[in-house]
Amino acid sequence: MVGLTNKKAMRLLRLRERLLMGKEVYPPDLAREWNVSLRSVQRDLADLAQTDLPLVTRETAEGRQVWSVTTSQRQFDVRMTTTDLVVARLALGLFHKDEGTGLSDYLALLAEKVSDKLETAAGAKKLKLHNKLMARMPFSRDFTAGEDIFDEALAALLEGCKLLMDYAGLRGETRRHILHPYTLLAYKSGLYLIGRSEAVRDGLPRVFALDRITACERLRKEPCEVPPDWDPEAFVPFWGGLLPGKEQKVRLRFGATQAPYIQNLRLPENSRLVRGPAGCTDLTLHAVINEDFITWILGFGPGVQVLAPRRLQEQVCDQLRATLAQYDPV
Repeated sequence: MVGLTNKKAMRLLRLRERLLMGKEVYPPDLAREWNVSLRSVQRDLADLAQTDLPLVTRETAEGRQVWSVTTSQRQFDVRMTTTDLVVARLALGLFHKDEGTGLSDYLALLAEKVSDKLETAAGAKKLKLHNKLMARMPFSRDFTAGEDIFDEALAALLEGCKLLMDYAGLRGETRRHILHPYTLLAYKSGLYLIGRSEAVRDGLPRVFALDRITACERLRKEPCEVPPDWDPEAFVPFWGGLLPGKEQKVRLRFGATQAPYIQNLRLPENSRLVRGPAGCTDLTLHAVINEDFITWILGFGPGVQVLAPRRLQEQVCDQLRATLAQYDPV
């Protein structure tokens, strides 16, 4: 199954952008500018015409056939303050290392515009911003091997059509799905598609890691069905990440050195913080108990104690024993 190449995706992005900015395009000029064949540009225009972007053509006085979009579809520059640009620049940094997804390339174009405007605004205000802004996503992944898969999956999501995909499960087995994609989720260092698979009988949405999709293809003539009340914020648990598990009431006691960190966390409404003994802080919350949540607890080391439930205490102890077993006693 052949998806969009990264170069083709970039051409489509630039072509769509020019058209939305109200510019007319002449295919032979684009072919020379991008160093591709005229046939490639014509195919790009045909691909765009199959999306929700209505294209129109007209013949100039010189006999050239140029392409554009209707006036109602055109977009124009948004006025942004210096603060807006600073925030945008920091946000761009969170994706700049997602190699192979196309995001780094797409964001590079946006960063170029944002940077130009930011430097202009900064110069007018006599601000020195060099090395003052930085954003980093730790442990970023390399999606280069599956860049065509990412482009095809993203296109299906944006165009609102089904996605035929082969997906490798945790045990190594590959299963074919016809997916109704709902949401692209960036979580920690991974990228995930949330959607409903026709291969799953219960009809509930599932989470699919993009790096475990081995092949995929848009079903352009089959529209995706998204529930009108779909809310990804409600679907992804506030505590517990993306792995399956049962939500339970949890009580944790954090040591005095962890108290400032815990007190500044954005907690869900059903959570409660109270002062514990000897400067400790007790946190009560409802969380999905799974490997992701246990790993979060273990990250505090001796700075946290699980008070309840008992089963979670046992799971944390099992993890600690297994970790110690890998090291020779001193």
